[in-house]
Amino acid sequence: MNYLIIGAGAIGTYLGASLIHAGCRVTIAEREDVAEVIARDGLQLELLDGILLKKFPEIEVNIQAGLQKNPDVVIFAMKSFDTADAASQLQDHQHQFRVALCLQNGVENEGVIARFIGKDKVATGSITSAVERTGSGQARLEKLRGIGIGSDHSLAGEIYRDFQAAGLKPKLIKDTGAMKWTKMLSNLLGNATAAILDMTPGKVFAHPVGYEIERGQMSEAVAVMRHLGIKVINLPGTPMLWLVWLMLSMPVWLSRPLLAKAMGSGRGNKMPSFHIDLHAGRSRLESGYLNGAIVRYGKQSGVETPVNVILVQLLEEMIGNNKLQEVYRSKPEKLMSTIKEITQIQ
Repeated sequence: MNYLIIGAGAIGTYLGASLIHAGCRVTIAEREDVAEVIARDGLQLELLDGILLKKFPEIEVNIQAGLQKNPDVVIFAMKSFDTADAASQLQDHQHQFRVALCLQNGVENEGVIARFIGKDKVATGSITSAVERTGSGQARLEKLRGIGIGSDHSLAGEIYRDFQAAGLKPKLIKDTGAMKWTKMLSNLLGNATAAILDMTPGKVFAHPVGYEIERGQMSEAVAVMRHLGIKVINLPGTPMLWLVWLMLSMPVWLSRPLLAKAMGSGRGNKMPSFHIDLHAGRSRLESGYLNGAIVRYGKQSGVETPVNVILVQLLEEMIGNNKLQEVYRSKPEKLMSTIKEITQIQ
């Protein structure tokens, strides 16, 4: 099929190079400076075996120009804070594409996209493979796990076949709500805490207090899911049912060393996204769309989510605030103290 990928970040580069390699037509919509680099150097993807794929997509500097190619599938793989703007640009061009595939993290993006183009034109997906951006139009595959594709859309089978041919290890999943919420659980692990404490996820999980904070945020998230009637499921290459059971149901003396080891090796060399963005000095984080979603749905459901509330608040306050970042650097006890103090006040 014909694909339009909005953005050539880590996931856009991974998908674009892989799909071109499988014989699909791919257009990338990117801002002009990045588009110039890709037009010159191509999309460059380093695979697990060290092979470098160098593929040249069609390039456009805006979404509307990309839609002129009449793509079958428009892929959303950008940060959540860019979703509404991108989706709004599809609203008046629905005759030029067949479906928008949302591979973004979080549980609210499909709804945002649907407000502009209708629910019937939105397909749901979740990517569990770990991919690191190494430059403009450049990425490295760190862990090949797979991609979940919601089986409820009429084009799911065609997308599956293209992704299979591209070596992306797709899996059709019937319960799309469970898929997206469980993927969000995986995104929470060692993410906010790693950014606030400036520690790797493995070190956070190995620390008794760091692990207690992690269990707190996960317990709240699972409680919200249960209230909403949403199940935790296994994702492609990611045994989330086992992980959540081990973390929340087994004794800490057993679960902490096992999960610390798993978190230390599960991300390859990649730090979690909140850490990358915060310590790169970026002005926006996705924490409000992940931990923040737990808080919002918790309020709607009457489920208390104090740990997630504090994690979101601290991360927002830390943006551009080096002094506050220093206060919590490598200090899980300080973070726990803040959580307890603010929780008691509230």
